[in-house]
Amino acid sequence: MTISGHLNDAGEDESDWFLLDYQKGKGLPQTIVAHIREGIRQAAMDPKSILVFSGGETRANAGPVNEGTSYFRVSDAMNLWDEHADGEVRSRTTSEEFAVDSFENL
Repeated sequence: MTISGHLNDAGEDESDWFLLDYQKGKGLPQTIVAHIREGIRQAAMDPKSILVFSGGETRANAGPVNEGTSYFRVSDAMNLWDEHADGEVRSRTTSEEFAVDSFENL
């Protein structure tokens, strides 16, 4: 989940994310943004689909911030919507804010 207000470089800057020590230095921001891009790309291929960014408040130390909304905010800040279908996927995207692990995300 994001912890920064300046997310335009969230694909590179680890300080934009709430990362645990074992997650740092492993390219996690790049991986997350790649997954976001792929979700948008897949949704753009089917105009009847919806895209759901899933993930709740999984880190108490991060405060009341959830993963699903963080991914939506990164998409906005990095203007990822316009990479596919002129941004129309944004209107078909929502977030799920209660899943606390990968199994629940599915």
